[in-house]
Amino acid sequence: MSGASESLKKLGISRKLFAVIIAVLYAIPVFYPLGLPVPTSTWTNDFYNAIEELEEGDIVAWAQAQGVLEMQTYRDAMRAIVYHILDQGAKIVIFNFDLNDAPAACTLLMEYCGFGGELGKEYTYPSKVPGRGTMVYGEDIVIFPYLAGEEAALITIRDNMWFFSQDIYGNPIEQIPLMQRVHTLFDCDLIVWTYQFTTFPMAAVRQWAEPMWRQKHVKTLDAKRYHAIAAWYGTYVHGCLDSVRGYAEYEYLTGYRGEELGRLDARNVVWYFIIGIVVAANIYYGYTAYIKRKKVRAGG
Repeated sequence: MSGASESLKKLGISRKLFAVIIAVLYAIPVFYPLGLPVPTSTWTNDFYNAIEELEEGDIVAWAQAQGVLEMQTYRDAMRAIVYHILDQGAKIVIFNFDLNDAPAACTLLMEYCGFGGELGKEYTYPSKVPGRGTMVYGEDIVIFPYLAGEEAALITIRDNMWFFSQDIYGNPIEQIPLMQRVHTLFDCDLIVWTYQFTTFPMAAVRQWAEPMWRQKHVKTLDAKRYHAIAAWYGTYVHGCLDSVRGYAEYEYLTGYRGEELGRLDARNVVWYFIIGIVVAANIYYGYTAYIKRKKVRAGG
């Protein structure tokens, strides 16, 4: 910040005024979206495009292994994924793994999306696609309880998606319309997983991603960390949202803005301002130096 400090002196801007300006500039994008262009990574583009390729009626198997705190932190990006899938006319079957508070995290996400678990009830959401914007629980989304055991649990659900007799809200599985089409993982058309601990994707690659790709060429998307799945990227994993930056990029692509994109916009605005201060100060310094030299020459 030394360059910026020198520039402030040249322009006659006090540190207090500078701090106030920075605070205001940082707050604006949070409350009033600016829609600044955001460069997106190959991983984020792959994730986005894989969901865009979904067709009406396709089924997404979502392995949810995040706890309440993690879900609360990244709920905007998770909501964007849910809305984006629904916008394609696809369905979502969610199973909870790894953490015993994963089901609570999942229900919090559904509430944040504006959804509930009343079987057959239609819920609305602010879709970006004309003609969409409704979700019927049991037909478009169904959520199942937590199953302990990580790798063993993944194998169990892969081979028997009717393992639970009822969903997380207590609805009998035989009364859930969507589950009449889904009996094993191989009835699904895309895999998405979210997790808290990096041991989870290792097990999930072995038990979900690899067999699904080998047998049906079904893609798997990681919505958490690139470094956790880098060894399998392009073989068994075909899209990734790499933490906060990836979430911001994805929110930008889908149009479902959230905190991650707001913070990215805020950071960019602040740095644009600082760069502008430095440039303006140097222009001012160069101009005043030129005037002084001109006066000296005129006086000489």
